[in-house]
Amino acid sequence: MKKYLLICTIFIQMLIGQGRKPVDFVDPMIGTSDSRWMLYPGPSMPFGMVKLSPDNQKAGWKAGYEYEIENIMGFSHIHSWTMGGLLFMPTTGDLKISPGGENSPEAGYRSSFNRDNEKAEVGYYSVYLDDYDVRAELTTTTRAGFHRYTFEENDRARVLIDLKFPTEYNFKVLDAKIEKVSDTEIHGYSLQQATYGADFNKYKLNFVIRFDKNIADLDFWKNGEIIKNKSSLEGKNDVGIIANFDLNTGETVQAQCGISFVSIEQAKINLAKEMDRFGWDFDAVKQFHKQTWNELLSKIKVSGGREEDRVKFYTNLYRSYCSRTIMSDVNGKYTDMYERTQQLDGPDSYVYGCDAFWNSFWNLNILWNLITPDITNKWVNSLLEIHDKGGWLPKGPAGIEYSAIMVGSHEIPFIVAAYQHGIRDYDIDKAYQAIKNIQMEQGRDHPAGGRVGNKHLNSYLELGFVPSDTGPVSNTLDYCYDDFCVAQMAKALGETQDHEYFLQRAKNYQNVFNPNVMYPWIRKRNGEYKGNFGIYNGMQTDFWDGEGFVEGNAWQYNWYVPHDVQGMINQMGDDLFVERLNNGFIDSETNNFSAPHDDFEKVKINHGNQPNMQAAYLFNYTSKPWLTQKWARQILDKYYGTGPQSGYLGDEDQGQMAAWYVISSIGLFQMNGGTGENPIYEFGSPIFDKVEIELDDKYYPNDKLILETKNNSPENVYINSINVDGEEYSKYWINREKLINTEKIVFEMSGTPNRNIGQVSPPSMTAKRRTSYPYISSDIIQFINEIKIEMSCGTKQSDIYYTVDGSQPNKDSKKYTKPFVIDKTTTFKMIAYNDDFGASKINTHTVEKKTMIPAIENVTNLENGVHYKKYNYKGIVLPDYSKLKPLNQGITDYWNIKKLKPSDHHFAFLYNGYIKIKENGVYTFYTNSDDGSKLLIDGQLVVDNDGSHGPVEKLGRIALEKGVHKYQLQFYDDTNDELLEVFMKGPRQEKRKLVNKDLYIIK
Repeated sequence: MKKYLLICTIFIQMLIGQGRKPVDFVDPMIGTSDSRWMLYPGPSMPFGMVKLSPDNQKAGWKAGYEYEIENIMGFSHIHSWTMGGLLFMPTTGDLKISPGGENSPEAGYRSSFNRDNEKAEVGYYSVYLDDYDVRAELTTTTRAGFHRYTFEENDRARVLIDLKFPTEYNFKVLDAKIEKVSDTEIHGYSLQQATYGADFNKYKLNFVIRFDKNIADLDFWKNGEIIKNKSSLEGKNDVGIIANFDLNTGETVQAQCGISFVSIEQAKINLAKEMDRFGWDFDAVKQFHKQTWNELLSKIKVSGGREEDRVKFYTNLYRSYCSRTIMSDVNGKYTDMYERTQQLDGPDSYVYGCDAFWNSFWNLNILWNLITPDITNKWVNSLLEIHDKGGWLPKGPAGIEYSAIMVGSHEIPFIVAAYQHGIRDYDIDKAYQAIKNIQMEQGRDHPAGGRVGNKHLNSYLELGFVPSDTGPVSNTLDYCYDDFCVAQMAKALGETQDHEYFLQRAKNYQNVFNPNVMYPWIRKRNGEYKGNFGIYNGMQTDFWDGEGFVEGNAWQYNWYVPHDVQGMINQMGDDLFVERLNNGFIDSETNNFSAPHDDFEKVKINHGNQPNMQAAYLFNYTSKPWLTQKWARQILDKYYGTGPQSGYLGDEDQGQMAAWYVISSIGLFQMNGGTGENPIYEFGSPIFDKVEIELDDKYYPNDKLILETKNNSPENVYINSINVDGEEYSKYWINREKLINTEKIVFEMSGTPNRNIGQVSPPSMTAKRRTSYPYISSDIIQFINEIKIEMSCGTKQSDIYYTVDGSQPNKDSKKYTKPFVIDKTTTFKMIAYNDDFGASKINTHTVEKKTMIPAIENVTNLENGVHYKKYNYKGIVLPDYSKLKPLNQGITDYWNIKKLKPSDHHFAFLYNGYIKIKENGVYTFYTNSDDGSKLLIDGQLVVDNDGSHGPVEKLGRIALEKGVHKYQLQFYDDTNDELLEVFMKGPRQEKRKLVNKDLYIIK
């Protein structure tokens, strides 16, 4: 009997599973722990202006809804990047007008709740607020929220509406006005200023709120003061509304709230257009919401695989379309960056807001272009609309403002990929001129606020790379990829000169590849590479102005050349390329391919942030392409989870990680973001038995594309064979022209790789392998007496030729055969030749003979200590200390700024003393400081780390004689944190931090 019941249960579950719609697999709770403001569990329509969701955290990055906090502050309507507003909270009992803390909910109007009484699904969120005995239910349309509150306790029932509350990027209320226009309706606005940037994203949130029951009394609060029985209020800072109701036990109050960033009248229009047809039927709105999403999610139907994979798939597909924001109203009105009201043409036109398009070419772009090309087209028109009004394309138009987030200008590949995929219902010439302008004109502050363009473009155009005194070396890689994208659109439009010009610039990544270490490397303006700063160091946090690598390190950026993977392989050699990358995956597997944000030394493969999201697919270009299938499947299984805590182990940034999962789980990817001529789709490791992709007949000749997988299982991660419309296929990639004319692709999977498939690599900017740079082994830049020179090349069986007289080397030049010694400053020019791959680029390397600075004679009576002078100082560079009067001075044991600093920021120190050098040689010194620092030894400037910035390490070298030398260390603090460290590396010595016992004064 038990066996029979078990069989029946399984059969019923199978029937239920077969009847489920895509929307039923979505779990909005996935990833809501340690998440972003935009990763909310409440309901919102695709790109909804209103994202109505619970909040419970204090203000700060990654604030919003934290699953592990079991209290709720309220339900706010806006969860867009740098934007928030309009929080509702139903309460009873004693009146409280501040939210209280996440760890002290009793101090405010927060309420505790039980997880068993919380429910989140597409179009619906509900929770029982234990402190008030209120059931709260939420649903939305695109621009309006619908609240249903059931009061099980009728003691002083009310709805609080707070205009100022904690958000991820906090905001100020500069001005607010609220007015009761009837017994059931309230109108108002809140003029808000995001605190992300001083002049960035000022916006007016207009709202119209209506209740289905009369308001018994309307009260307000303003900056802690309760104002009773008023019909209107004006104020700023902390402002709120108290709507009181006379209710019976178990009675329900419903509220609908329409918003607009244009005017109150527009908010009223939005509310009426979207809600009036439903009346007060909450369930009808909920059903409409769910149906809208199901139509979108049904564009990809998956079957087979594991249940958890289908949950992950549709949840990630949902996230790919809900985090970004429609900013325009139902009739096409919107407010531009100058706060002017503008009118779009036609009801089907939108202006969107979002965070940056930073590296969305590896996820969102691919997905949108494939299954919703019409949405891509609308986004391109939105970008061009912003360009028309402000003169520049935006990086991330939050609030229709110029945000300067992030680095590079990856709205360029978004537009170029759209064009290359046949998505072209916009002004093509305008689009081309707009993307070209960004790559030709230095970025600048915009008169409407914020910043436009590329911040370090002038140096890049001058030198072919971004030098360390200007900005992060990784910007070189971002800029040259965008150059490639402009070149591709230029070619498509017949702009031959532009194509050749930008294509040459696209090779600039080679200018920061250091052949001595085989990594991209920090490089000075004079061409010298920085000393060994560590391949896992370099994260820049000071608005990406430091010298290193933006949100990454040299190891991760080693692979960041989406447009020319073959060129990277040529520089490193296939063996080193594969070995290093594969070992990186092996080393990172235990960390599930993720590192804590801002802590990039923990892992090599960091799928938890954008610069590393292409890593698994790089193997498709190598001699071992099957490793793409292995590691792509491992990321799908280990990085992505199904719970609140394990959904995303890194920074899920407005749908980008989500879209990567969707695309990779069906076995597709685009390395260069689909920006090349006849874009390429690469194959990975599909996890479903069958995928049906509904194709838009406006852009595709077929109505659907079927991807079928045979012999699929969690163990069978490798592609054993490929069949395209009945014909055997032997490549791990397919171009768009062939794909869109294909009806079915069948993958047969296996537990072992088929090494006979994938011998033809996907196209790359560099058509074939080229002999890599020859280089001088080890970090040889300076020496004292003589030094041994050893030359190497990453391409095996290559001959190296060199000159020392400034002439260009060739096969008639001196051939390197074995190590040799030099005793004078020498500039080498080297070239390598390989019979299979031809000549390398010429590498120039200068080895400088240094004269030692003599030690100070007759210095005795030394003891440990430091002379210091402390100053009040406010500036953005180090001061002229001779013009400042010290606050105090004396002797201390160390340059400990935290011990000696004034009580606030804006101060400076001048340290003096002596150090001992143990042997003759070239010494490297480093200062790591926040903000500016300089180190002088014997009067010579060795390290110049000046300027207002976050933690930045810089180095310098000096040749010193054994003995005692005098130093001077300068430092100042501008704002925020303070940090000052000094390190030293000498002959046959490891880099180490200078500590108390290294520092001396004369007794």
